[in-house]
Amino acid sequence: ISDLIFTSGNNKAIGFKMITKFGNKLLLLENETDISLGSDDVNATFENYQVKSVYGIIEFSDLKVVGNPNSNITVKLKAKLSFNSLIPEIFFNQNNYFVRVFKFFINPCVRGEIFKIDNTCVKCFYQTYSLVDPMINKGVICLQCPEGSISCGPGNKIELKVGYWRPSENSDLLIKCYSQDACLQERNKDISFAG
Repeated sequence: ISDLIFTSGNNKAIGFKMITKFGNKLLLLENETDISLGSDDVNATFENYQVKSVYGIIEFSDLKVVGNPNSNITVKLKAKLSFNSLIPEIFFNQNNYFVRVFKFFINPCVRGEIFKIDNTCVKCFYQTYSLVDPMINKGVICLQCPEGSISCGPGNKIELKVGYWRPSENSDLLIKCYSQDACLQERNKDISFAG
């Protein structure tokens, strides 16, 4: 299994096909209480998920992974196997559990998001924005739309009023044009920096 990529605090559906290195399908007990995810990372949690096991495929729906953004967490998938799956090529513990260890990568928070104390990245809502990298400055907050904008957000978007410009897409300094002809209207949207 290659690394699975998550954004901390967001829900995702994932599935695992349980086969041996020789291509034999592992039959799992249909009792979903015999399937679990865990981690030794104290900052990692798995929340709000439903698990379903059918014919050797485990599906987790609405899996919410919370962990330190921009990090890997080691995850253990533990599943109890049915008696028909006891194949000599597999190593089991005493209770016939199959354990698979793999990694989840937690995306970093990006501009337009704030880093919350619970290790989640939350996008700024409509009519608020942030242009600061929350992985560098964890005290970032979402700001109200700047003067000279029609609207802003979600995230890092700022839509300028006609007759305004800004020096760069990373600037929230909105400057009134000296003349209407000085501003390029086709670039007078969320990343306009023509002047």
